[in-house]
Amino acid sequence: MKRILAIALLAASFPASAALVCANDEYGEHGVWRVGDAADVFDQIDSSPSDAVWCQASGAELTYIKRNFTGLHGRNGTSLDGFTLTTWSGAEAVFILDNL
Repeated sequence: MKRILAIALLAASFPASAALVCANDEYGEHGVWRVGDAADVFDQIDSSPSDAVWCQASGAELTYIKRNFTGLHGRNGTSLDGFTLTTWSGAEAVFILDNL
């Protein structure tokens, strides 16, 4: 429930467009990245405990993650505004943060 609330609050606080959103629920840290941006937007997100870390992507950012980080197994869904949305959690989300 805590993660769903965090996702809803993040979605409401950013413009309606595709992005990669990562967060650590334990510390309330989050960041948003779009293709072409510097990845240092995620430097403030602590990757431990890893079970509190998650990332979600849609649009061009989802395509970027799928092309550059093969072998990740996220959960697929649809966002409220109709975007295809993939969510990674735990070690896979930490991998994205560490390698973006």
